[in-house]
Amino acid sequence: RAGMGSSYWLVSLPLEGGSADRTWRILQDKTTQDNDLSVNCKFSLPELRVGTLDSLLALSDDLVKVNTLVEAVAQKIQRQVLELASADPQVNRELTVDGVSADRYLTAFTWDEAKHPARRPLRETVDKLQEGVAKVDDEFKVKTSEYATVKSQLNGLARKAAGSLATRDLGELVQGSDVCHLNSPFFSLQSFIYTKDRCLFVLHPLFSCSATTQLASRRILISLYSS
Repeated sequence: RAGMGSSYWLVSLPLEGGSADRTWRILQDKTTQDNDLSVNCKFSLPELRVGTLDSLLALSDDLVKVNTLVEAVAQKIQRQVLELASADPQVNRELTVDGVSADRYLTAFTWDEAKHPARRPLRETVDKLQEGVAKVDDEFKVKTSEYATVKSQLNGLARKAAGSLATRDLGELVQGSDVCHLNSPFFSLQSFIYTKDRCLFVLHPLFSCSATTQLASRRILISLYSS
């Protein structure tokens, strides 16, 4: 399955009369022109170096593991892209392969001879493919971790910016002109900071006082704060 509404079958057919073109024409007649069952596209592959039957049987067992790995990595990337797109409408939901859509990549597939020479043994080709997928998986994990770290930092900054003055950094909010000094017979008000929703006091007692005086002072401060 490639696009959100597209599904594909990869079909390998024996050559009719030893001719690939004849086999293709028969397939088109049976599935497209006569019955309109499907839209067919050629999936061109070179003549690969097959090797012995024993090597093919062994490779067939390994391909099951490789297929599981490829499918798991592709699904992880897809889930991450869809999660990002649901959180941010500007994120493109369409997955691409080498810069083109998955549908286009499949319907116009060409074998990369420079990356995977056809004369190389199939075992080496499969190993190279597995290494490439494992590398993509490692890079995906690194990028996901970096994204989670940056997202956590941004959330922390947002909480500080939207939080109360008790948790925010006052250095970015308070200017020198916002600070004044005031003295009284009972204490020294070293600093007084006022904003539209909160007052902050930095007090320095001028002498020791009893519990009653301390309580009265607290009431005065609370009254000042509440007003």
